[in-house]
Amino acid sequence: MNTDSSLHDTPMSPPPLPPQATEDTPAKPAAGPAREWQWPPLPKLLRWLGATTLLASALAFLVKDWMQTDEVFRYLQFLGLTVLLSGCGWFCISRWKDDKGARTFFALGAALLPANFAQLGAMLYAKQIGQESFNGFREAFAFTDPGPLMWPTFAGALLLLIPLTYLGFAAMARKQAKKLTLLYIIGNSLLLLTTRDPNLVAMLGFAQLAGLIWADRRYFASQSSMKTWDGVAMRTLLFAPFGLQIGRNLMLHGNDSELLISLLFTTLTLVFYTGLPRVLKNSACANASRLISLAPAAVAWATAINATGLHGDQWFVPVTLIPLTMIAALMSTKMTRGGHAVRRTAALVAVGGALIQLMFFESAYSSLLMVGTSLSVILSGYAMKERWIFRIGLGGLGVGLVYHLRYAADLYQSDWIWLSLAGTGVLVILCSSYLERYGRQGWQSIRTLHHKVSQWK
Repeated sequence: MNTDSSLHDTPMSPPPLPPQATEDTPAKPAAGPAREWQWPPLPKLLRWLGATTLLASALAFLVKDWMQTDEVFRYLQFLGLTVLLSGCGWFCISRWKDDKGARTFFALGAALLPANFAQLGAMLYAKQIGQESFNGFREAFAFTDPGPLMWPTFAGALLLLIPLTYLGFAAMARKQAKKLTLLYIIGNSLLLLTTRDPNLVAMLGFAQLAGLIWADRRYFASQSSMKTWDGVAMRTLLFAPFGLQIGRNLMLHGNDSELLISLLFTTLTLVFYTGLPRVLKNSACANASRLISLAPAAVAWATAINATGLHGDQWFVPVTLIPLTMIAALMSTKMTRGGHAVRRTAALVAVGGALIQLMFFESAYSSLLMVGTSLSVILSGYAMKERWIFRIGLGGLGVGLVYHLRYAADLYQSDWIWLSLAGTGVLVILCSSYLERYGRQGWQSIRTLHHKVSQWK
């Protein structure tokens, strides 16, 4: 009890913190001949086992109301577990001088913050909106009105959780503790929103994910102290409230929102494209992870487009297929192997899709789509100096122009034939004047371009 009261009195003055792992830690010896796998030290193994057991117990607490008690008492028990973990960290560093065990306890205390806020949000929802009925295992997420004890519990929890969160981040990443705590509290505060509309939650999730990625790039990615194991763990912990928000709404309302499913697959895309390659030391495994990320990216975009209501065959190529090829081409730029094949396939699919659109839905719009897609492929091939992509674009452009000539022939048969003939005559005379003045330079430019293309990959 003395420990808790001292934390409450001086929320931003933590105890002597354990030394933080930084880049100044002695480097490991240079890699020599392959060595046999060694068992980790027993204390380290016990810390991992204990942390896993505690997180499993927290998960079991959230999904199973095994205590059959009122909501406030149920939450106070979980809050007590959070405070106990920080108290154990205090004890390890102040009595036993064990910085590793203290960091483990402090980090676990901060990691349980999203679960605390999720329960506070459920009680707040029951207080303002009313109890929601669920069937099966989802009954564990239903809270009843906590009564008059709701607001004192809410205020007391915040007064305890905010300083404990700062204590956890200060133990693991001392220099960035304030920024990490602020971002973490903002992310967890979204769990207090009483809205359960899946589409609104999905849009808030997209905004939260974009904000977290921007903040990580802006404040932490370039800091050497945040590239250590402790720093990476704390940067990852910032995404825990976002993950809990997705998981909760998918289990409760996953079948009601395609935007929510799109958010899930967008998250999986980022995990496979950005997260795992940073963890995997083998470049081949990292490249394979990026290749796998193409699948969830396709599902994410397709479900997002489907949620907008743009159904029908005439919309598939322009709003789904061609943007997907652009996404695949952009993602392939960081692939060390297979990137050329992905880009070539994307170019073929884009031009082929535009051609199918032109064949089955003949219109001036389809013809312009064919020409615009082909020009984009040509420019992409030129910028990346890839010969086959450049040639695919040229072929598509030729087909698109042939269709435009067909529409021009139809125009000649209309009542405005005299105007179209006059416009054609003026265009021919202008072309002759241009060729007379710049013809040689034009042919020289074409030969120079052909020579450059022949030297590309």
